Amino acid sequence: MLEALRRSGVIDASYNECAPLDTAKSHRLIALGRHGTPEIVVKLDRPDVLWAAARFLQTYGASPVVPRLRYVDPDFGFFAYEYVPGADPRESTDRIDKAQALQTIVRDLLSRYVAADAADACWVDELYPPDNDTGHLGRTWQGFISMYLYHRHMAVRPHLPSDAEALVRDLAVSPERRGDTPLALLHGDCGAHNFVFRGGALTGVIDPRPVAGEPIWDLAMVFVSWPDALTLDAIAPAAEALERAGRWGPPPRERQRLLTEEVLIALYAWIGVVAKHIPKELPVYIAAWARWTDLLGRA
Repeated sequence: MLEALRRSGVIDASYNECAPLDTAKSHRLIALGRHGTPEIVVKLDRPDVLWAAARFLQTYGASPVVPRLRYVDPDFGFFAYEYVPGADPRESTDRIDKAQALQTIVRDLLSRYVAADAADACWVDELYPPDNDTGHLGRTWQGFISMYLYHRHMAVRPHLPSDAEALVRDLAVSPERRGDTPLALLHGDCGAHNFVFRGGALTGVIDPRPVAGEPIWDLAMVFVSWPDALTLDAIAPAAEALERAGRWGPPPRERQRLLTEEVLIALYAWIGVVAKHIPKELPVYIAAWARWTDLLGRA
């Protein structure tokens, strides 16, 4: 791997430091650097996952928050990208304005989303290899959301009211979940754990697991992914910016209701994650669920 990076000019003999990053994740991330400063990240994972992630990084390489992809192994055994210094919102010691951060990610990433070239909603790695005719998976966007929620019901049930599961099941299958534009190439794991902030500003969005879907999904998941400012005021300006960019098209009179529904779907999904991995944050999210269901009733 190092020899391939040397041959391609990504590193040279001065790179003499190598260290693992984020060992809690299932894949492997390795930082290469010199003089105590990491400069290159190497990611190793399954070929299908790496193929899809490289496609995302290549597609949105002009975005100021997407790390520059430096090398992709021809067999998709690994790829390398430029290291982005900073911390996620939970670790940052700087004050982060969530509403501003959401608008930044819409401006610098979500508004740039392009068609995924997938016939159906899917994890993009399901399309690997690209010549195996798996582009027709027979899955609607509503079906994808339902599948995503299905794997969280058991974790969520002990923590939310008994009618919560039925509510998100009904919201997920609504025809209004699907717009009239092609499915976009989404980040797919767009959340605080994959954000890099420095000096209170968003500087990087890393580690995609791309999805062919609706851009509002990524915005809603960003919004719920850390517990600060889980309010309509925090997300509404970003949703309006996404609409102005042509990446979300609700009828004007239905905008607030549909945004509320998207947030409730994302909240439910994220509570499933929090219940397993960050249980100390559960009270904040349970309170947010109550506020947003009340907001839905008034929308």
